[in-house]
Amino acid sequence: MGTLEAQTSDAVAPGSIDLIVSSMVFEHVPQPRAALSKWISLLRPGGLIFIEVPNENPVPNWWGRDEANPYWVGHLSFFSLKHLVAMVESLGLEVLGNDNFDHPVSPGYVMQSDPVNYSLPESTSADTEHGTSAFP
Repeated sequence: MGTLEAQTSDAVAPGSIDLIVSSMVFEHVPQPRAALSKWISLLRPGGLIFIEVPNENPVPNWWGRDEANPYWVGHLSFFSLKHLVAMVESLGLEVLGNDNFDHPVSPGYVMQSDPVNYSLPESTSADTEHGTSAFP
């Protein structure tokens, strides 16, 4: 059996991928730098990686996460934009840009891309209706 990663690690030839999309995955990876390094080895020259992750700062307050508990809904790592950019650049990649956009599931949940960083509002009707917010 083993892991999916172990079973598929040789299935893709190095230098054969044009685009890798990591949408809301990178924060769940046990060793994100090693994973990113592996992904880079799979890219063709001029290939692109799109990374989308939650921001490390507002998430605990917005969802009421216990600050003493470093794990939030299965997230093994938390990335600020600065941290993610530093990691990407330290592995020889160039950051082409980042954008803000609303999260499609949670209204008012603002995301960025390339790499992505979340910026959350103080409160929305969606988060208070479902009891997920620390705000009254």
